[in-house]
Amino acid sequence: MLGLGEAGPAHVGGGAFRGSHREGGGTRAYGKEKECLVAEVSLRDLCAVIRSKQAGPFRLTFDLIFRDEETYERVKASGALTRRMVAALYRVPEGHITDFVFYDPGRAVKISMLRPRVAGDPGDGDVYGCQQHAPLLGVRLTLS
Repeated sequence: MLGLGEAGPAHVGGGAFRGSHREGGGTRAYGKEKECLVAEVSLRDLCAVIRSKQAGPFRLTFDLIFRDEETYERVKASGALTRRMVAALYRVPEGHITDFVFYDPGRAVKISMLRPRVAGDPGDGDVYGCQQHAPLLGVRLTLS
């Protein structure tokens, strides 16, 4: 079951709902026909694994493995996790995100992007790319 969280500075996701109000840490929005609960949830709380590593000297790869099938499907259906969002988070052009794949059998998202520097070049602070997932830990997604 997804928990409800508070919106933070790293909030990413859908827009505001007309006529909505905050209640119990989530946003409760009232539609014309029925009530739906909209939750702002940390990606860290949704995933069992968030990791990064090098994918050769010119690319980084990120794995987001979700805790269960329901959570994975909910995130996938929400459209809140996108190539554009990842590009904005890492402050790179969207074209630098070379792969963005929802992998259903593994309940995972695989993201690859061009490295800002070639691995091992002077100024490269993470040759193995294993610390580059940190910005993803603060991402909050809006799920309905």
